[in-house]
Order: sequence, then C-alpha cells, then structure tokens
Amino acid sequence: MEYTLLILGFISFMVSFLVPYLTLPKLIRKLKAIGMTGKDINKPNKQEVAEMGGLAVVIGLCGGILVFTGTIAYVNEIFGISLINTIDITDGKILTLIFAALSVILIIAIIGIFDDLFDLKHSIKAKYSVYRRN
Repeated sequence: MEYTLLILGFISFMVSFLVPYLTLPKLIRKLKAIGMTGKDINKPNKQEVAEMGGLAVVIGLCGGILVFTGTIAYVNEIFGISLINTIDITDGKILTLIFAALSVILIIAIIGIFDDLFDLKHSIKAKYSVYRRN
C-alpha cells in the first residue's frame, strides 16, 4: 500500500509538472500574438513577456490535486481499498480542506487574470485579498 500511494503522488506531481511544461510554449505564443504582453520590470533590458502565463501553472496545480484526491476517492469507493491507512480521504472534513485550499488558489488566479486584463490598482487587489481571507 505504501508504494501505491508513492506512485499516485508521483503521477500527481507529473501531472502538475507536465501540464504547464507542455502548454506554456503554445500559450505564450498565442498571448504574444493577441498582444497580451507587458514589460519585464525585473530585467535590465525590460523585454516584452506574456502576461497570463501563470494560468497554465494554476491549471497544472489544480489538475495534480484533483488527480490525487479523485483517484484515492475512486479507489476507496469502487474497490473498497484505502490507499491511505491513517486518513480516510472520503471523510468530509479532509475533502473540505482540500477543496477550500483549491478554491483559494482559484480565487487568487481569477484576481490575477482580472489584473492582467483590466490593470487593477494595488488598493483594489489588496481589498480582494482581504475579502478572500474572510
């Protein structure tokens, strides 16, 4: 059972890594083609970079989390096999915590998308961050 969980963790990690790795080059080309670029303020030559590349990273992270929790819940529900002996992932408390964390990640990503599209002021982003915590 310990190796099964290790393999599942590795698969989830690979999903989280490969989705952005494979989609970022195409996404960056498309974003540059439609003009979604900005100046990289951290580099001395201030070159143009794509602004919404973080979207692929967020999708990869969420995909990895969903693969992990979904597979554990599916195996437990269908086959009656618990991949984690000490934790029942189908318990409502644990799934609530996992999906609450996932919701926070997605809310932050949505704020980032709105910032890239509409160039939000720092005060507005700070207010949304406070609302997100409450």
